Amino acid sequence: MPAYTRGPALLAQHVASLCDAAPGRFAFGIGTSSNVIVEQWNGIPFDEPYKRVRDTVRFLRAALSGEKVTEDYETFSVKGFRLGVKVAHQPPILIAALRPGMLRLAGREGDGAIVNWLSAEDVKTVVPHVGAGKEIVARIFVLPVDDRDLAYGIGKRAIASYLTVPVYAAFHDWLGRGRAAGRPVAAVEGRRPEGRRSVDPRRGRRRPAGVGRAREDPRAPRALRRQRRHHSRAGDLRVRGRPGRSDAASAGPTLDVARRDTRAGPERRPSRPWELSDLA
Repeated sequence: MPAYTRGPALLAQHVASLCDAAPGRFAFGIGTSSNVIVEQWNGIPFDEPYKRVRDTVRFLRAALSGEKVTEDYETFSVKGFRLGVKVAHQPPILIAALRPGMLRLAGREGDGAIVNWLSAEDVKTVVPHVGAGKEIVARIFVLPVDDRDLAYGIGKRAIASYLTVPVYAAFHDWLGRGRAAGRPVAAVEGRRPEGRRSVDPRRGRRRPAGVGRAREDPRAPRALRRQRRHHSRAGDLRVRGRPGRSDAASAGPTLDVARRDTRAGPERRPSRPWELSDLA
């Protein structure tokens, strides 16, 4: 559960009810969630996520023990709260974690860590930060279909939807996929990933900054028109226009721009802007 979207007392009541429904068979997982879910979906400031999870875990430990809680934590305060039911079996509390700080918190304050969106090899990087003797829970995705292309297509879409969230992009940057992880976020924000140059292979010039940007970037149409003028002498430039816009000169940003070089000379590989579905 996200540490933000329920108040401390309500969260403790939920946990106690689940413990009562499945005594000794329930483990509770808590994490920060993300700025998308917390701020954009629920209108709650995504402030101090590390401290918020730490304080919530400490509060839950106290509340689930049956004691009356009056405490000023760094991120919230509780005055005189006591659970109305007695929890016979204290549940293990697992902390959803991505990078070293939260992973260490999971080992220090929690009973283990929940990891997500990483490869089997990445687990070797993550586990040492949690510590010995702690439980590691991994989310595994299974798609039972015979069509390999369909499975890869669904997987790419799912991966792209997560890598456009800054916390997951930062996680994969830490794992060593910095440039690849930054591409989806850069596409959504309408910019190139840091360190990436877009160069015209024939002229050695940088391409217009807006080429290949995602639909959210309002500057992309003008940049796309600049690209059309820039390459008009080299061959055909076919652009799929934005729905609802009849003016071909103002074709909206699209990620399937195709260009054919008709000049004499060795065969050249057509250039194509990177797109979200290219994620392996």
